[in-house]
Amino acid sequence: MKDPVKRGFYLVTIGHCMECHSPRADGRSDLSALGKAAKVRGPWGVSVSRNITSHPVAGLGGWSEAEIKRAITQGVGKAAGSCCRRWASPGTRA
Repeated sequence: MKDPVKRGFYLVTIGHCMECHSPRADGRSDLSALGKAAKVRGPWGVSVSRNITSHPVAGLGGWSEAEIKRAITQGVGKAAGSCCRRWASPGTRA
C-alpha cells in the first residue's frame, strides 16, 4: 500500500489500536477521536493511553519511523531509557 495514510488506517484497524487509543462513549470507541489519549480501565486499575495522532507535539508527528517502531516493539519512548508502555499491546512482548 503506497499511500501512508491508507496504510496507517489499515494497520490501526487490524491492530485494534482504537481499543486503547480512542476515548470511549457509551461503551464504544469514539472513532471521531481516533488516536487521541484515552483512559483505559482494567484489572490493574486505570491507565492513560498515549496520543498516537500525527500532531507534532501532543502525538507522534515529531517522532521518526525508527522511534515509533521501537516504541511499539520494545516499549521504549522517544527519550532513550524512557518507557511508553505499561503493559503489552497485542502482538508485542512486555
